[in-house]
Parts: sequence; structure tokens; C-alpha cells
Amino acid sequence: MYSHARSLHDLDRPHNGSGAIATLPQPNNVIPLPQVAARMATKSLANLDGHEPESGGFAATAAHLRLLGAFQLSVAGRPVPIGLSAQRLLALLALHEEGVARLTAAGQLWPATTDARAQANLRTALYRLGTCRPLVVEVTKKDLRLAPTVSVDARQINGLAAQLLARDASLSPRQLTWTMSCDLYHDLLPDWDEEWLRPEQQRFRHVRLHCLEALGSQLAANGRYGAAVDAALAAVQADPFRETAHELLIRVHLAEGNRNDAVRHYLGFRRRLRDELGLEPSARLGHLLQSA
Repeated sequence: MYSHARSLHDLDRPHNGSGAIATLPQPNNVIPLPQVAARMATKSLANLDGHEPESGGFAATAAHLRLLGAFQLSVAGRPVPIGLSAQRLLALLALHEEGVARLTAAGQLWPATTDARAQANLRTALYRLGTCRPLVVEVTKKDLRLAPTVSVDARQINGLAAQLLARDASLSPRQLTWTMSCDLYHDLLPDWDEEWLRPEQQRFRHVRLHCLEALGSQLAANGRYGAAVDAALAAVQADPFRETAHELLIRVHLAEGNRNDAVRHYLGFRRRLRDELGLEPSARLGHLLQSA
């Protein structure tokens, strides 16, 4: 059981070698989230202190769409197998909460065909959704939209990020526990290679890494060092050359009093950076150990 004695306000204090940990500086180049992101979370962090969080962070809905790690559509808690064309359509709609024009959807999903053929492919994809189509897609003559009762894991992470990455974010222990139940460990449909999807994949990856770092920093400030190490390692694994992720891990080791682990990790990172990229860690990372 990790201690919660350390205050969240410790995040604002510089590291002084006595176990305190400073918040990693918020990057200025965070890719901005859409304005609708704050509405994407199925349960707001701000409401958690008064309510028991749902398992996995999702409210009970008629359908759930998984886009993180792999595609899966579930209705009433049961997986629904659908063809690839229908999968691609649902993924496109899930990433555009405001809906997509039918002509736009057809053109993005089947860019190498004629407009008529693309429109025919779209009608076929809708048909192949079968009896679950009314539950997951709202269809008009001009537009398509994912049904509002469908929960989407990627939208949940976007909504979480809008709160977790705020400059004045200060999560309670209960909120941190709920955040740890969210899937910050998988990328957006990583096995899909689609031109229309690549910008969303890149944006989501950056958001996910920033969330892992922010979560790890706040967990460490709450004295939950094991969970903080786990979040930092997940960020390092996702991008082995991301210095801010390595910096977080080193700070957590130092805050926990494990200076040997901090030095060992720094030396391993420096060696890999030299061998594979011919680069050196920043002076700031070296000074972090020297001042410990």
C-alpha cells in the first residue's frame, strides 16, 4: 500500500535531494486538443470524489467501440464481428464526433476509386453492419454520425487529457486511481495504415505520452512511487528516446530514495542515445543527478 501523505503541492517544489519531486515543466508544444475533448470523457474527473467510478471508467451504454490497441465493437457487453469496411467506417465516425458528410466519408475511405464506386462501397459498409447499425450509426441523406449512446475509448482519453494536462491540474488520490484505470498504454489502431488515420494516430500518441508523464508526476507527488514508475516506464517504452519520460523516471527514483536506480537508468539512456543517434542527454538531465 502506497502512502498518500505527500501533498499534491509538492509538485511545485524543486527537487532538493530529500525526496521532494518537482513537476516536470509542461511542454509548450503540446498538440492542442479539439474543443469538444472536454466532453469526450464518459465520466468527469471532477465528479469522482462524490461518486463511485464505473469499472474501467465507462458508463453502461448500448455499445462500446474500442480503438486503442485493436478494433472491437461490443453491443450489450458482447463482441460483434464486422467486416473491415464497416470497421473503417466506424473508426472514422468515432474520430469525428460532430459527424461526417457521406461524400467526405466515401472519399476518405476509398480515395483510389471513382465517386460513384466510393459511394457504393459506403452503402455496402453500412449494410454489413447488419442489425446493430441503428444502435451505432445515425444516418441521414447527407451525413453520418456515431450514435450518442456509443462509448469510445479514444474519446475518453481525449477528455481525460483535457483535464490532466491543464496547467493547474491537481488530482485527488481518488481521481488518480480512476485515471490509472484508463487505457493510456495503447496507441490508436497501431496496426492500421490508412492515410486518413495517420494524423489522428500521431496526435493521439503525443497526447497519450503527455498524459503518462503528467500522471506519473502526480502519482509521485502523492507518494505512490510504484505506480509512478509504471507510468514513466510506459512512456519510455512507447518512445525510448523521449528525454522527458526518462527524466520523470529518474525523478521518481530519486524521490523514492533509490539513487542507484536513477544513476543506472541515466547511464543506460545515455549509452543508447550515443550508440543509436550519436547524441548526448541534455545538461539538465545530468544536473538532476549531480544535485541529488
